[in-house]
Amino acid sequence: MSRKNRYQQKIWVYEKRRDEIRKEYGFRNHPKMATVRNITKKICSWRREIKRIEVKMNALKKNDDLIKSFMDISVRDIKVWQNEEGKIARNIFYKYSIEHGISSPYISEYIGLKNNSRASIQRLNFTRSFKKHKANKEIYKRFLQFIKNNPSS
Repeated sequence: MSRKNRYQQKIWVYEKRRDEIRKEYGFRNHPKMATVRNITKKICSWRREIKRIEVKMNALKKNDDLIKSFMDISVRDIKVWQNEEGKIARNIFYKYSIEHGISSPYISEYIGLKNNSRASIQRLNFTRSFKKHKANKEIYKRFLQFIKNNPSS
């Protein structure tokens, strides 16, 4: 279950609990109304967290679309991971997303990986490979140039 779904489930449970307390005690000045206020604060914070998750997922979708327009490969397609071009596309996705402020667990969730730290490790390995494999560095530079030349993508 994704984070967003877990927060939505919590919101549903706590709204139900809050409504039961309100129904039982009404809106009069009762010590249980402090509980209602605390529940309302939790629900609001979870809703804000859902918005943050949606913003990050939209940014990841945009990054995926950029790579798809650059290399004609979607990083979410599992069959792509088996060939060399797919591995490079995925590593570019990791590096570009992490460098633009999206943390590794969100990237792993977007792609469908079970290990949350995998994206940051892959980004590090890809960056280290620039010394030995100059082609990787050139591909990444071309990708950044592609983004700069095509701002609408």
